[in-house]
Amino acid sequence: MLLQLYRLIPQSIRLLLYRLLLPIGEHLYGSGTYHVRDVQRLPFNLYLKRSRLLRVQYEAHALKMVAEYTTLNAPRVVDFIELPAKREGWLLTNCIEGDIAGKCLQTMNAEQLHQFSIDFRNYISHPNHILPLSAAHSRECQDCRIDNEDGSTGPYDNIADFNKHLMDMCGLIPNPADRAVIANVHSRSYRVFFTHADLNPANVLVHSGRLSGFVDWEFAGWYPEYWEFTKACYIVRIWTLWLEMMKGAFPEYPDELKAEQILRDHTCPF
Repeated sequence: MLLQLYRLIPQSIRLLLYRLLLPIGEHLYGSGTYHVRDVQRLPFNLYLKRSRLLRVQYEAHALKMVAEYTTLNAPRVVDFIELPAKREGWLLTNCIEGDIAGKCLQTMNAEQLHQFSIDFRNYISHPNHILPLSAAHSRECQDCRIDNEDGSTGPYDNIADFNKHLMDMCGLIPNPADRAVIANVHSRSYRVFFTHADLNPANVLVHSGRLSGFVDWEFAGWYPEYWEFTKACYIVRIWTLWLEMMKGAFPEYPDELKAEQILRDHTCPF
């Protein structure tokens, strides 16, 4: 009720308030958040994200669905302001407890690491955390792994079309064994799940040695069931500890990870 009343305040006044809070937040907490300059902590346990409009629109939509359909611990949307002239969006969310896994995992003992892997698996696979496909809206994918030059791709009618896009992005794969691995994975049937799609060590939070929540939902969407795992391994291939945690949480997708690694190795990242 209070939020609804707050949003009745003219957007120009709310925007002015956030502009006043930004330098205060920078003074109290430093500029940016873990070297991410477009996310700033503010007073009153708030975070403000200022980024490309389409990306922030997707994140606001994803967070609202997570709040409505799941019990996952994720930030809640306090306010969302679109600035079309600047092609920018401002997303205000609450703060959830925890520090990034990238800082915490290296200080945890073997028992805590094992529990983290169990927590991760339970959070992702719990029925209450899986959004029904009926909640989906036909919209493009926003994901640095598969974006086109316009910053989006899709939507796709089925997984076969999605796989075709992955192959179209890819250059020549000279090794027949590698091509066979991909063909095998792409011939399988998969369920489609709502996926965070960017669960890297900077977007997973830990508190008191336990998994506490997930942030940065701008890539979220409906993907093949293995995508959460393979994307969690996307940019952290040299961090063995994180990879082992993910493999422990998703032991059923070794072929899918191998296929994705081959595809990525032959896909231009730009």
